Amino acid sequence: MSFIKSFAVVVFAASLVAPVFAQNSDTTPVITKDSVSRDILRRIERGRARAVEQLAEEMLELSPDGEVTEESVQNYVAIQRAHYFANEMEQYLRHDLDQDGALSKQEVSRFRQIMRRDDRANLALTLVRWDLNGDGALEWEELRAASVKAVEEVQKRKSSLSGDRARQFLVFDLNQDGVATIAEMVEAVNILHTCDC
Repeated sequence: MSFIKSFAVVVFAASLVAPVFAQNSDTTPVITKDSVSRDILRRIERGRARAVEQLAEEMLELSPDGEVTEESVQNYVAIQRAHYFANEMEQYLRHDLDQDGALSKQEVSRFRQIMRRDDRANLALTLVRWDLNGDGALEWEELRAASVKAVEEVQKRKSSLSGDRARQFLVFDLNQDGVATIAEMVEAVNILHTCDC
């Protein structure tokens, strides 16, 4: 069993033995089903132990210490964007035969010869859209602009790049100190599992 799973199991087991429900002064739970994403609620409904394990793993992915803050969410999003940008640039630069950071007409021509038909069509569209000076090549700034735009398009479709999926863990900040911990997440899962709130 991995460290993450072991840690999540220990935290979950401890929460079952001595649950402490976070409440405000009028004994109302500080977390309600309305404040949590449908995804998290579905996981809890399918099984509390598995939900805790999955959520703990995801929180540890966002922040190695398992403490999720707005800053750790922003860092995660920046890293995800950087990975997508690097992947976009890589698809062009792997054909940069002279390693000058651009695709010359000759490199584009060689590239076309080994491409599948649909990839050739995509390259033609890329050249039309991003060859700003019309020289039939893609210079560094043109490649960079194409890659930035591609990341922006992916960001519209993927919640990991917008931060929405990562930000959902902030709802577990039961003591409202700006840090959502794994212990608070376990407590929140227990509250959500047992209440009609």
